[in-house]
Amino acid sequence: MESRPSKTMNSCRANFLALLIMTPSSIPLLIYFQHVNWSTTTTQNRLLLLGNLIAQINSKHAGRNDHLASSKLACGLQRTVFLSVGSQVMLRANLWIEKGLVNGSIGTVLRIRYFANQGPLALPAFFVCIFPDYTGPTFLPKHPNSFPVIPIKSTWTAGDATFSRTGIPLNPAWGLTIHKSQGLTMAKAAIGIDHLKMTAGLLFVALSSSKHK
Repeated sequence: MESRPSKTMNSCRANFLALLIMTPSSIPLLIYFQHVNWSTTTTQNRLLLLGNLIAQINSKHAGRNDHLASSKLACGLQRTVFLSVGSQVMLRANLWIEKGLVNGSIGTVLRIRYFANQGPLALPAFFVCIFPDYTGPTFLPKHPNSFPVIPIKSTWTAGDATFSRTGIPLNPAWGLTIHKSQGLTMAKAAIGIDHLKMTAGLLFVALSSSKHK
């Protein structure tokens, strides 16, 4: 017999999804159990609410089938990401560990810069992002904690073949699964706990990621 969510669960989910209409500056990081579609919906809604031009960032691939590889094989680099100025992002590479720029760092996009004669469908030359935990020299004097993020290349092998993907090591980060939030420390977060398979261990991981309980 198929199990169905209770009215209480539906109410909890409705309140949780209501966070999507909050202003961009006040929205907490949303942490889900494992519903990838929820996270995708969150990103789409937040980008539209920002009201800025949305860039489609396509990674570059060397081989014929490199684009078919998952982001896991490519060390976190996505085939395509959609970002705009004001987007909340997660850094997917260790750029400067000593200064706080590590895989999992949360920041905000301040600028998107392209090479001459290139536009929104091209791979940008670099992003300027604000990372609150970054302690190194500021890239833009008027914007503390700013740092330029350039495309990086990930290479992997399968059998005798070598594959590569060059892309920007940034992912949208308004919504994450509990597993992706593990090890992160966030100023504030909203956690969806209405899933039938939620366990005490996963809930502890989600709750321990926030500074303010």
